[in-house]
Amino acid sequence: MKAKYFALLAIAFLLLSSCMKESTKTLYARQETNIETLVAAQQKANENYTVTTRDGSTRLTLAAGEGDELTDDKIISFYYAGYVLSGSSLPAASALFATNSEEVATAAKWDLTKADETGADVSGDASADASEDAAAEEVEEEPDPRYEILTVRLSEARFIEGLHNGLLGVKGGEECWIFFSGQHGFGDRKIGMIPANSAIAYHIWVHSVQTDAL
Repeated sequence: MKAKYFALLAIAFLLLSSCMKESTKTLYARQETNIETLVAAQQKANENYTVTTRDGSTRLTLAAGEGDELTDDKIISFYYAGYVLSGSSLPAASALFATNSEEVATAAKWDLTKADETGADVSGDASADASEDAAAEEVEEEPDPRYEILTVRLSEARFIEGLHNGLLGVKGGEECWIFFSGQHGFGDRKIGMIPANSAIAYHIWVHSVQTDAL
């Protein structure tokens, strides 16, 4: 009797796992369709935009770069803004989860003045009522290290798959968006404010691509 009970439990577990896997596959497929719709709409709005796809990532280039293309053995210096992508339109500022661009952070009303003791990104409304003295003191402070250009050899960077694949081939001076489904992002992990299985979008501003560091 117990053997039959455990057998039924095992079958139920397998069926549940199968349904969950199929549901995730369906979610990723819908995300990829949304990305295709988004990119098509952007290209329709500006015929100069170009699209590159590679291993699950779609790169929409807004401004072409010059020089060498980025490969795994080359070094890239760039600014980025990462967003949770929840539909078939470009993400709103409220979907921002990471950036090293002070301009983007300010536009999204991230708090640039508070030290983050937890090591996580600090978000919230920056004070609009700061005194002139406080503003002057801020100017004299050291630059916030969170908003410095990122320079890294691609082969040594621990980027998620979708970002890595999307960056391959970019050139110095290029501005682009990189889109990918949760399958090529953080998968079933919840990372900070990023829900599990989320589609991701990165806005990228490439400063340079080079063989050796300066």
